[in-house]
Amino acid sequence: MSEPDFKARSNQLHEFLIQGDPTATALIAEEILPEVIAQLARRKEAKGADEQILYDAVYDAFFEYTDKPDRFQAAKSSLIAFLTLAAHRNLLNTQKSARRRSKREKSVEVAAAAGNLSLEEDIDDRDEQQLLLSLIPGNSLEEKIAGLVIDPVDQRICELMLQGERSTAEFVKVAGLTGDAGTLAKEVKRRKDRIIKVLERTRTRLRHEQRQKTDSQ
Repeated sequence: MSEPDFKARSNQLHEFLIQGDPTATALIAEEILPEVIAQLARRKEAKGADEQILYDAVYDAFFEYTDKPDRFQAAKSSLIAFLTLAAHRNLLNTQKSARRRSKREKSVEVAAAAGNLSLEEDIDDRDEQQLLLSLIPGNSLEEKIAGLVIDPVDQRICELMLQGERSTAEFVKVAGLTGDAGTLAKEVKRRKDRIIKVLERTRTRLRHEQRQKTDSQ
């Protein structure tokens, strides 16, 4: 399909979505997203990036678009360009967060080596609580946590994160960890990052499944 034809088809699918066609989201995912993924993969920031991170960035952009399709204006750009730009922005945000985590972990190592690390110190991003709230769907948080996070210890850690707990010592206590301050802080951070990654991927999967369910009705 030529570029003009591709643009015409994407605009047509957009109109289907606006009009409430139940097949529109599935058709866009099938016909448009592969090209969005390909274009994002060609961006310099995507070189060497984990494939799952690229897919998450694209699908988050896709779901944001299908939730509010009126944000796309066909007169200004193609749907592929619009989604690629949004996915690129998501990728940059993910990479920025990863760099902050890496920098924080190095700070922990330096502080631990110097014997200056306290388990009461806050070594996490201030938006950690809000991040988890955005990743867990629904209002019954305890029920949702149990369904999304399998390990009982991770469930309790997740609950503390949602409560806005800032003390590493509290997480150490819940996890039953032992060791020096630096090792404990790194282990707590590793467990938190694992929980966030699980929730991020679960959110993408659930939203995709919900769209498929809606389209099939």
